[in-house]
Amino acid sequence: MTNNFDFNEIMNKFINESRKYKSREQSWNHCYEKFQEVRKNYATYEAIPSDLRKNLCLNLAFYLASWGMYRGSSFLLEFDYTVHDEIIKILWKKEYANLWTAKIEIIEAKQVADICKEIFQAYKEEKKKRDGYKTLPKTTLTLISKILIGTMACLPAYDRFFIDGLKKYNNYYKQIFTQTNFDDFFYRKYDVSNKLEKLVNELKSFWNTLQSSSEKLKFSQPEMKLIDMYFWTLGNSKLQ
Repeated sequence: MTNNFDFNEIMNKFINESRKYKSREQSWNHCYEKFQEVRKNYATYEAIPSDLRKNLCLNLAFYLASWGMYRGSSFLLEFDYTVHDEIIKILWKKEYANLWTAKIEIIEAKQVADICKEIFQAYKEEKKKRDGYKTLPKTTLTLISKILIGTMACLPAYDRFFIDGLKKYNNYYKQIFTQTNFDDFFYRKYDVSNKLEKLVNELKSFWNTLQSSSEKLKFSQPEMKLIDMYFWTLGNSKLQ
């Protein structure tokens, strides 16, 4: 009998759940695989045909909807799917090229923080094109992190279950953020960039420890996706 934190056991629970007929986890697979395919074939955003960019936007939008990002409290409900086009442009920037890798050791924490900030700013600029934009709901870290796990797989989805999983794994763990809105006040008061870097470095440390102490892992998903699934499942009481 394995313990409650056994990585392979937790992964198998998640994978078994995701294998249900046409499960919402397949939305992640479709989105991630499409972005990876296009990334391999087009090195720059400008080279991607217009119709294909729209296809990427649709894949991203439906994946985000499957995972709760189009609920009534989301600003995305006020826009069509092409609002994500500016995000795709950011993902294809050459300074973020190494974030597409599946290897955690290559991912740089500062780059993750930088791309999160750019995505936030891009959505903010899109909102500004609308009358009364200040009344629109804030852009959250949950949304931004779900975009990154669904496209590059360089940051886990920072949602309630993931946070609960971290707390269960380490009962003295302190939540990295006290809130997840990326407004200007939040940047000034809570120093988001440094805390994002801390989170990524802690997850890299977790992965290195796991690799040195665990039996060989036999999963095909990107390493950061495995971390995402592990803590999400650990925090989801229905799967425990």
